[in-house]
Amino acid sequence: MQPDVRGWFRCGLLAKLGSAGDERGSMAVKLHRCSLTFVKLDGHACWRVQKALDEQGIEYEVVKVPMRRRARTEVEAVSGQKVVPMIEFEDGTAYRAESKEMAARIREGRLFEGQAQSVE
Repeated sequence: MQPDVRGWFRCGLLAKLGSAGDERGSMAVKLHRCSLTFVKLDGHACWRVQKALDEQGIEYEVVKVPMRRRARTEVEAVSGQKVVPMIEFEDGTAYRAESKEMAARIREGRLFEGQAQSVE
């Protein structure tokens, strides 16, 4: 059963449909990232996390945020901080760590582990 993501288009675009691969079934997430989506270098934090989501076939929506941290009110409202990349789960909780750690967790299939936790 695919989640209803129709309302998610107001903040960004649905970037990829796939399977989350966890035992609870498919769940859509929002990847809050910088607006430099054309930068596809492994050293770029936002791309590193986006690439890991793509590799694992996890469905997500890209939410481009302003380059200036002070303008990232939506990110702050969700996670309590203004740093990206940040993943927002369908239930409104957020996951934020260093991008290498985030990518590793995604690749290990542990993105949805301990989802009840808020921002790390």
